[in-house]
Amino acid sequence: EEKKVVRQNLGILPDETVFGVFARLAPVKGHTYFIEAAKQFLQKGAKGKFLIVGDGPLMDTLKSEAAGVPEILFTGYVPDTTQLLNITDVNVISSSSEAMSLAILEAMSLKKPTVATNVGGNPQLVHHQNNGLLTEYADSGGMADAFLTMAEDPAFYQKCAENAGDLYKRQFTAEIMVKHLEQ
Repeated sequence: EEKKVVRQNLGILPDETVFGVFARLAPVKGHTYFIEAAKQFLQKGAKGKFLIVGDGPLMDTLKSEAAGVPEILFTGYVPDTTQLLNITDVNVISSSSEAMSLAILEAMSLKKPTVATNVGGNPQLVHHQNNGLLTEYADSGGMADAFLTMAEDPAFYQKCAENAGDLYKRQFTAEIMVKHLEQ
């Protein structure tokens, strides 16, 4: 019920897939490509909302890029992103560089698949076509195609969601991480 209320407050319809980027608004995070992918997704007639959660020096630039696309929602800085991550269907990492993304791990802990760029530590967490999809950096078309797959193939989405949660439980809980450090 809480998720339903949060979605309604943001104007998200029940049949819309929610894609979310949780990151500071800085060039390295690739928000421009996320916005372009969102536009391509919507041009193909698919239904979705696109959350950009965070603040930073690119806020005004990114808002200009998203102007006229009401499906792209900017939240600004949110001290506790729990509610927004809970209503997100697909986590997105559009960065040019990542180490081990905390955003991916947080999403995995909630059985949320991720569409991520194939850079840095992302492929160690997102196993292509298993618990999410990998795209090349700056490939908005590839990202839009990944969005369409997640939105339009419920069986594939469910498989990725389950596998994301399973991988998190097997490798990334606090208890497991402590055991790895002890070893």
